[in-house]
Amino acid sequence: MYETFSYDDPSVVPLKARRHWRFMESNSAAAVMKAVCPNEWADIVKVLETYRLDPANWMKPGGDRGDVAEEIDNEFGKRGWQETRLPVNICSCVTTLLTALSGPSCPFISDRSRRSNSFNLWKRRQ
Repeated sequence: MYETFSYDDPSVVPLKARRHWRFMESNSAAAVMKAVCPNEWADIVKVLETYRLDPANWMKPGGDRGDVAEEIDNEFGKRGWQETRLPVNICSCVTTLLTALSGPSCPFISDRSRRSNSFNLWKRRQ
């Protein structure tokens, strides 16, 4: 895996979206997403352009989903995305990949997902 910077191209990720976030990608992931899933990519860019992290919501105790996750979920929900489950065999691959990339405390995998070997992800409504 090698680091790429396709997100620096304003036609892939506009400056308005890049202004408030730091990015890291491999294999030109942003450009690939834009080319393969242009509608979904447009939604992701819109969320990046408008959503801002509020430090007051970062470290609230209790629950499996924090306020940040709920706020981001709501932003995608407004754009027609819905939560969906992945089959166990895909979950195992995703867990292995994310753990390999981010370590055992990967922020993208909740403790509940680790225990149940399932993921709730969002997909755009058809």
